Amino acid sequence: MMTFSYVLNELFKQPIYFLMGIVLFFTSLIFNDTKVIFYILTVFILVGGLPHGALDFFILKKIFSKYYFYISLVVYLAISFIVFFVFNFTPTVFFMIFLIYSAFHFGHSDWEDHTKLSKYCWGFAVITLPTMIDPNESHSFFSIFIEDAFSILLVEYFSIFSVFFALFTLLKKKNRTLKLLILSSYIFLCYFSNIYFAFIAYFVGFHSIHHLEYWKEKVEKNTFDQLFVITLVVILFFLVQLIFQVIPLGIDYNNLEEIMIYNAFLSYWVIDCSTYDINRLCKEIKLDLSY
Repeated sequence: MMTFSYVLNELFKQPIYFLMGIVLFFTSLIFNDTKVIFYILTVFILVGGLPHGALDFFILKKIFSKYYFYISLVVYLAISFIVFFVFNFTPTVFFMIFLIYSAFHFGHSDWEDHTKLSKYCWGFAVITLPTMIDPNESHSFFSIFIEDAFSILLVEYFSIFSVFFALFTLLKKKNRTLKLLILSSYIFLCYFSNIYFAFIAYFVGFHSIHHLEYWKEKVEKNTFDQLFVITLVVILFFLVQLIFQVIPLGIDYNNLEEIMIYNAFLSYWVIDCSTYDINRLCKEIKLDLSY
C-alpha cells in the first residue's frame, strides 16, 4: 500500500522534473500565445539537446587516441549530415522513423535495466499520450513535418494505442510508482497546460538530466563546465538572432515558429542518432569509463 511518505520519496527521486512541471504549469497560465509557447519550446529543446550532442565530443575524446579520435569525429559528423539531408528529402518516411527511434531511445535511456517490453512501451507512451489528450494540437504539430492527411491518420492511431503503451510499461513492479507519477504529471500537463510544456518537462527535466547524470562520473572533471558554457553561448546567440536578426536569413518570418520547431527537433534527432551510436559503441567494445 502506498503511503504519503512513500509517494513523497518517489517524487524526490526526480525533483527537477516535478519542479519544472509546476513552473511550466503556472507559466502556461500567464502565456497562452502559440508564438511564445514555440519560443519557449525551442529554447528548452536546445537546452536539453545541446549538452547531449556536445557531450559526445568529450566521450569520443575519452575513448580514442588522437588519430582515431579525429576519424571517429569525421564519422560522427558524417552520420549527422546524412540524417539531416535525408530527413529533408523524405520528411514523411523519416518523421515516422524519427518517432519510432525516439520511442526506443527514450525507453532504453530512461530505464536501461528494465525488460524490453517495459522500456519500449514507456518510450511509445511518451510519444503517443499527447495525441490522446490533445489530438488537435498534436495534429498541428505533426503537420509541420508531414502532410495534413497523414498527420490526421497518425494522431488517430496513436491516440488509440497510447493507453495500451502506458498500461504495458506499468505491468512490471520495478519503478512502477515512479513511472506512474511521471506519466500522471505528463498527462496533467498535456491536459491543463499544453503538450509542448509537458514534453519540455519530460525531455529536459527527466530524460536529459538522467543522460547527463549517467555520464557525469565517466568523463573528465571539467567537461560539464565546458558543456554549460557551450550551451549558454548557443542559447544567447539564438536569442540575439531571434530578437535582432543579426544574420539575414531571407525567410518568411510569418512562419518563423514552424521553422524554429522544425529545425530544433531535427537537430535533436541528429544529435540523438549520433549519441545512440556512441553508447552502442561503448557497449560493443565493453568500454569501462568508470575511472
